[in-house]
Amino acid sequence: MRDFAALDRGRENEAATAERIARIFRKRITWIEAKGDFEVNGVTLPSIQGTILIDVHTEKMVYTVMGHELSRHLGQENAESLCRQVDAF
Repeated sequence: MRDFAALDRGRENEAATAERIARIFRKRITWIEAKGDFEVNGVTLPSIQGTILIDVHTEKMVYTVMGHELSRHLGQENAESLCRQVDAF
């Protein structure tokens, strides 16, 4: 969180809240510095269970990135449950 939050106090609060929400779902956020000719905001890897990777340079709201990646985790863990949630919307 330090690298993401270093930019300003608002981002520090945003990051702390996203981490608290992730913990509710028994996930953790690992802050990465994505490099390369592609844009990455966040990523989930099946080989790293329970971890949401978020780029410290994302311009998107961290809650949005975390929620998107969290839905991927939930889909991997219980696809049927995720489908019911999507249908409810």
